[in-house]
Amino acid sequence: MTGQQINDRIKAVLNKDRVALSRTITLIESSREEDRTDADNLMRELFAQTPHRQNKAIRIGICGSPGAGKSSLIEKLGLYITEDLKLNLAVLAIDPSSQRSGGSILGDKTRMDKLSFIDNAYVRPSPTRGMLGGIALNTGDVQQLCERAGFDAIIVETVGVGQSEIEIDNVVDFVVYVVPPGSGDGLQGSKKGVMEIADLVVINKYDTEYKKVCERLKRQIEGSLTLTIPKYNREDFTWYPSVELVSAKMPLNVESIWNHAERFRQEMGEFNLQRRRSEQTKKSMWRFLGDSLMRKLKNEYEEHGNVYDKVIKQAEADIMKEKISAVRADWQNKVLQKIYKLSVMMFSLIELKSIIKQNEQSKLRFRFQVQQKYQFNTIIASLRASNGFNQTGYSTQGIYQQLKYQFLYIGLNNRFNTLNVGGGGSPRGAFDQQSMMSGTDNTAHLKGKLSSLNETIRQLQEHLNSHKKEVQILRSEKETLESVLTMKCQDTRKALTNELHRVEEEIKRHYNNQHAESQRLQQQLTGLKTDKTALEKDIIRMQKRIEELELQIGHEDEEK
Repeated sequence: MTGQQINDRIKAVLNKDRVALSRTITLIESSREEDRTDADNLMRELFAQTPHRQNKAIRIGICGSPGAGKSSLIEKLGLYITEDLKLNLAVLAIDPSSQRSGGSILGDKTRMDKLSFIDNAYVRPSPTRGMLGGIALNTGDVQQLCERAGFDAIIVETVGVGQSEIEIDNVVDFVVYVVPPGSGDGLQGSKKGVMEIADLVVINKYDTEYKKVCERLKRQIEGSLTLTIPKYNREDFTWYPSVELVSAKMPLNVESIWNHAERFRQEMGEFNLQRRRSEQTKKSMWRFLGDSLMRKLKNEYEEHGNVYDKVIKQAEADIMKEKISAVRADWQNKVLQKIYKLSVMMFSLIELKSIIKQNEQSKLRFRFQVQQKYQFNTIIASLRASNGFNQTGYSTQGIYQQLKYQFLYIGLNNRFNTLNVGGGGSPRGAFDQQSMMSGTDNTAHLKGKLSSLNETIRQLQEHLNSHKKEVQILRSEKETLESVLTMKCQDTRKALTNELHRVEEEIKRHYNNQHAESQRLQQQLTGLKTDKTALEKDIIRMQKRIEELELQIGHEDEEK
C-alpha cells in the first residue's frame, strides 16, 4: 500500500466505514508477508494519528463451554450497551477452524441478528486458524484497531472452551466465564484453569425450569471461589470475582455484566490498566514468535530443500515402528538439537551470502567514491581556471560552494546525469577544459547548468520546508498531548480534592456522631449512678427495717 492509500484507509476507518474496517481486519489477519508489512505500516500511522484513543475502550472477554449461551448473552448485552447506554460497540466472535479442511463456519453472527443491524455496533467473526487457547492469533491487534477506530467497548467471544483454555486473559481487561446449569458440583469450580482467570462468573439460563438448579450451582461456585487465590491481590488493587444469575432468553440481569466490568475498570485505575496491557503485549509477542518459528520449521528454506525434513521423518519412522516412544523421541534422536544445528548452519550460510553481497556493494561504492572525488577535483580546477564566470552573475567562489554542496550531499551520479561524465578518464562534454576556456558560448552553457543547480536547490528547499511542516505537526501534537495531560492532571487533582473534602466531611460527621453518642452514654452513666445511690439508700433502709422487725419479734417471744 502507498502512503496515500494508507491515509485514505485510516480516514475511512475513523469514519466508521464497515467495509474499510473489515478489509483492514482481513489485512491484519493475513499470513502473507506483504500483507503483514502493509498492516504494520497502517497500524503505525493509525497510532500516530490517534494517540488520544489509547486505553479508552474497555475490553470484555466472554468465555465458556459450548452451548453455554455466550452468543445469545452477547446479543442482549450488546443491545443494552448500544441502545440504553448509547455507546459504540465492537464484537469479535472467534469461531473454531476445521483440522481437516481448514475452513470455518463463522456462524456466531447468526445469533446476533438484531445487534448486527444497529448503526453503532460492529460484529466481526474470525477463525482460529489452528490457534489454541480459544482466540485467534491476531485478536489483540484487531482490538487495538477497533479501539483506535473509536469504539467505546469491545467484546471478544471465545470458541467453546474447556478448563485449560485461558488465552482470553492475555488479550482482554475483564474476563466473564459463562456457566450453564448442570455444570457439575462444587468440585468442578475448585479445579484450576479457566475458573482462576474469571473476573465474573455468570450462570446463564436462569429461567423458570432451571431456577433451583442455577441457585444451587451459584452457592457451590461461591463456596469454591473462597478457596482460590485472587487474580488481583495487590496493595493498590484487589478484586474478588462475583457470581451472577442471568437469563439471555427472558432477558434478566444482563446489565449486571456491564456494571461489574465498569466498576472493575474504575477500581483498577489507569496505572494498573497500562501495566496489564503491557504484559499482554509481551505475551502477544511470544505468540507471534512461536507461530513464526513453526511456520519456518514447516515451510521455509524451500529453495534449499527442507533441511529439517530428514530429521523429523526419521524420528516419526522410529515411533511408527515402535522402536521408541513419543516421549523418548526427542531425547533419543535429539531432534531439537539437530534442528538447532541445522538452523545455525542455514542462518550462517544466509549470513555469509549477505556478507559477500555487502562486500561487493562496498567495492562498487568505493570505486564510485574514488571516481567521484577525481571528477569533483577536475571540475573545480576547471572552474578556477576559467575567466568567463564573472559574466554569468555568479562569482567563482559562489559556484564553487554550490557545486561542493551538490557533490557532498546529493551525489554526482544522482544529480549530474545530464553532464555525460565519462567513466574511464577525465570529465568530458559540458565541463571540458578547452570548451570552458572558449568564451561566451561556454558562459551560456554554464548558465543552463547553473539554472539546473538552482532548480536542484529549490527542490531541496521544498523538501526542507516539508520537513519543517512535519516538525510543526509534531510540535502541535506534543502541545495537544501536553494539554490533554494537563487536563487529566487537573481532573485528577479535582477528583482527589473532592474526595478529600468528602472524607473530611465524613470524618467530621463520624466525630459528631461519636461525640453525641459519648454524651448520651455519659448521661446514662450519670442516671445509673443516681439509681445506684437510690438503691443503696433503699437497701440501708430495708436493713434497718429488718433489724427493727427482728427486735420486735424477739420482744414478743420474751413476753410469751
